[in-house]
Amino acid sequence: MRHFKHLSQADRAVIQRMLAEKASIKSIADYLGYSRSAIYQEINRHTQTITFSEDFKYSKPYNALQAQDLANRSHYSVGRSTKLTEA
Repeated sequence: MRHFKHLSQADRAVIQRMLAEKASIKSIADYLGYSRSAIYQEINRHTQTITFSEDFKYSKPYNALQAQDLANRSHYSVGRSTKLTEA
């Protein structure tokens, strides 16, 4: 099991493919070498759920390209913002 590693685009593609094949979270985690909680967090973080009413919710399937794009955006938006001052 890997420790403190970010998921790569290839890892996300494997998750998408295995979810489409109805593989279990445990089998995905074992195949990739990550913990089950890391896979659950990845799926929950990057799966969109649209709520129309209390009774009707729609979840879009996990998309590896969108997940990678969101991960890249959040990675580059971390840290202090630049403070501009007059010279």
